Order: sequence, then structure tokens, then C-alpha cells
Amino acid sequence: MKRIIGLILCVVLFSAMLLLSCAAPEPVASVPSAWAKTSIEQAEQLGVVPAGYVPDWQAPITREGFCDLAFNTMKASGKTLPVPVETPFTDTENMSIAALNEAGIILGKDEGIFAPADLLTREEAATILWRMSEQLGCVAEDTNLVLYKDHDDIASWAQSPVYVMFTLGVMEGTDTGFLPKASYTTEQAVATLVRLYNVRPAKEAAASTSFAD
Repeated sequence: MKRIIGLILCVVLFSAMLLLSCAAPEPVASVPSAWAKTSIEQAEQLGVVPAGYVPDWQAPITREGFCDLAFNTMKASGKTLPVPVETPFTDTENMSIAALNEAGIILGKDEGIFAPADLLTREEAATILWRMSEQLGCVAEDTNLVLYKDHDDIASWAQSPVYVMFTLGVMEGTDTGFLPKASYTTEQAVATLVRLYNVRPAKEAAASTSFAD
């Protein structure tokens, strides 16, 4: 009898240890990369990054996540976008997305479809930044530039935005090219939105009611 009880206790202890070893680890707070810290700090001051926003900074950002930050950037720049009564998309009720769509800054992927959970690509980010820059009064040409090694991989609708963002110093490529179809990390998104905020014309900066740079 004692042997049976002992075996049962061993099984129980082993099962408990197995469950503990399989338990999900405690989440570790994400630390921004060194190059992004200054931009993130400014974004927090401006309200581009909302209070309590603690993402995985190196993780890819979704289309919805980028739109939330883009909407906040426009507001910080003194460009408060009117929010429509209804969203034009059937797969999201996010009114920041609706306002950006109303302003012509973002578009859907199909009729009534925005795909908010899809990961944002680098060429999509450049295009949204470009449309934002036009509304903020930024002026830059995309001519006489050395083409990225993977220029032909950039969608035709994104080619001009990609090079305008390069000219403005808002978004650049890598040693291997622009990587248009690659995902865009949260810290990259914040950094480029802050750069766009910083390069907007003086008159736009003066009109801003947000924190000073």
C-alpha cells in the first residue's frame, strides 16, 4: 500500500513539475534599440505614443497600429483631422483609420476592406508618410536619385513616395536595398513619424499647439 501511495505522489509531483516547465514565461518589457530611443522619447512628449503604450518595439507593426500613430502625429502637428460619423470599412470600427481615409492619407486593400491586422509593409509605410507630408506642406522632389538595388521590386504606386521620403530624410533603405515588401517595426514607425514631424515647414511648426521639439 505504501508503495502505491509513494508512486501516486511521484506521479503527482512529476506532473506538477511538467506543468510548471510548460507554463508561459513572464513577459519581458521590450527595450527600444539605442538608435530609436530619442525619437520614442519625443513621440511620448508629443502624444504620438500614448501614455501607457508599451509595445514590443522590435516587432512588426500592423496597419491599424501605424494608423493610430499617424493620426496622433497629424494631431501633434496641428492638423486635427475631422472624424467621420461612420467608418467606410466593414472590418474595422477604428475611427482614426476612418479619419485618415477621409483625409486621403490611407486607403483600403479592397472595396470596404482595410485589413487592420495585416502587417504594414515598408512601401505602404512610405506611401502613408508621403501623403501625410503633402498635407503638412513638405516639398521634395524624387528626381536625380540613385535607385535602390531592388527598385524594380517597389510597387509602381510606391516608387515616388519611397524616394520623396528619402529626399526628406524621413525614411531610408538598407545596405541591401529598400526591401519594399518587408514588414516595418514599431520603433521604425515611431522614428519615421517623428522625423516627418520635425521636417515639416516652419509655418506648420508654428501653428502646432503641441509640445515644442
